[in-house]
Amino acid sequence: MNNDEVRELRAMFAGGDLGESVIFDVLSQNKGKVDDSIDCLLQMTQTYPNTKPDPPIRNRSPYITTSVPSAPPLSPPAKVIEQDDFIEIQNLPHPPSTPPPPTTNVLSYVWGWLNPTGSDVKNKGLQNYMGENNCFLNVVIQSLYHLRSFQSKFAQYQDHSHLTPEDGKSCPFCALKMICTQYHFAEDEQIPPTALREALSALYQQESRFQMGTIDDAAEAHNALLTCLHNTLAGAQFNEDKKCKPPCMVHQCFNMNIVEFMKCDCGAKPAALPFTEFIHYVPAVRLREQSMNHLALTDSGDLYCTANLSHLLKEIHRSDTRECQGCKQMRRVQTTIVPTYPEIFTVGINWSSASATLDLIFDIVNLISETISLIDSFDIVQVEQTYQLRGMICYYGRHYNAFFQDEKTRVWRVFDDTCVKQVGAWSEVVKRVRDGRFQPMVVFYEKQQK
Repeated sequence: MNNDEVRELRAMFAGGDLGESVIFDVLSQNKGKVDDSIDCLLQMTQTYPNTKPDPPIRNRSPYITTSVPSAPPLSPPAKVIEQDDFIEIQNLPHPPSTPPPPTTNVLSYVWGWLNPTGSDVKNKGLQNYMGENNCFLNVVIQSLYHLRSFQSKFAQYQDHSHLTPEDGKSCPFCALKMICTQYHFAEDEQIPPTALREALSALYQQESRFQMGTIDDAAEAHNALLTCLHNTLAGAQFNEDKKCKPPCMVHQCFNMNIVEFMKCDCGAKPAALPFTEFIHYVPAVRLREQSMNHLALTDSGDLYCTANLSHLLKEIHRSDTRECQGCKQMRRVQTTIVPTYPEIFTVGINWSSASATLDLIFDIVNLISETISLIDSFDIVQVEQTYQLRGMICYYGRHYNAFFQDEKTRVWRVFDDTCVKQVGAWSEVVKRVRDGRFQPMVVFYEKQQK
C-alpha cells in the first residue's frame, strides 16, 4: 500500500487520520472465516514465485496478522503513524463509521473500501510466457475483474463448496479470488493466471479442454468458468445441473431467461421453448445480412447502417420460422426475455472463419452500438432496460485482446496479456480493431447506473 492509497483511505473517514486502523480493528474483531481469508492471502507469497518477500510493515498487504493483537470487540481501533521504516500503532476512539459485522469477509470489506464504486480500470497485465498460451484465459479474467456488477458481488462472497473437496487445489472460485486479490493489492504490474489455469485444466482433463500449454476458445472459457463458479456457490458437483434459489451472483450478473414461442391463426396451442444462457449468440454473417436492409448514404457518399445492434437482434429473431403443429404452415418465431434481467447483457458473435475478410470485420465493428435496449432486442419485454457498452473480447488468428472502458474517465484501454495501453474514445477503439483486423467475439453491456 503506497502513501497515496493511505491518504485516500484516511480521507474516507471523519478527521482524515485513521488510515489502516479500521482494517486492524476488523481483523481483531472478526474470527473464524476471516482467518481463512488471511491464511489464503499470506499463502499468495508462496504460490507466486515473482511475489516479493515481505518487506517492513510499511509496504505489506493490509492483511497483517503478526502485529495485530487479539482485542475484544469494543477495544478502540489504532492510529497509524508513518515513520521511515515502520508503522507505529496507537489507540484512538472508534471512528464515527460503523465497523462491519462479524460475518463480513475482511477481503470484501477492504476491497470495497479501497474501490467503493468498483469502476476503476487498473493498468495491470496478466502473464503469458512463451508456450503457456494463456491469452484466451487472460481476457476472461480481465473482463470479469473490470465488470463493476460482477466485481462488487464477487468481492462479497466467501462461502462456497470446492469442486474438488479433497484438497481444494482445483477450485476455480479460490483461484479467481486469489488472482483478483493480487490484481487489486499487489505492487507487481504483471499477475500470473497460473492458479486458475491449473484449476480449469484439472477439472476439464477428461474432456481435453483448457489444458496447460494449449490455446482454447475465450468465449467457451468464459462460459465454463461462470458455470464452475455457479456450481461452487450452489453446492453442486462438477458438471452437475443444479439450480440456485435464490439466484447466485453468477446468475444475477449474467443469466438470461429467454422464451421462444410461436402463435398461429389456426388456433393451435402455442409451442414455447424456454432456455437460459450466459451469452446471447448471433452469427456475424446474419448481422451483416440484416444491416443491408438499413443502408443509407452520408453527405460524403459513404454507406452506413441506420439500425443499431438492438434492432438487428430483434430482426434476426423474427427471421426464424418453425412449422405449426396444427396447420403445418411455417410461422414466425417470437422471443421474450423474462425478468429478472441480468446485470450484464453479453452478446456473442459467431464467426465462420478465424480469418474473416476486412470488409466483414469493418461492417461488424461498426454495428456494435454504445448502448443496447431490451425492448428493441426482443419481441416482448415486460420492463424496459438499457445497457451501456463496457468492454469486449476480440481475437486475431490465435491471439486474444480485451478492450474495456473506465467508467469514471470514459477512457478505453486494451489489455494484451502483460501489455496494457490507453486507447481513448470508442471511435479510437473501432479504428484500432479495424486496423488490427481483430474480430469481436464477446461484447459486454452493463446496466446503466441510475
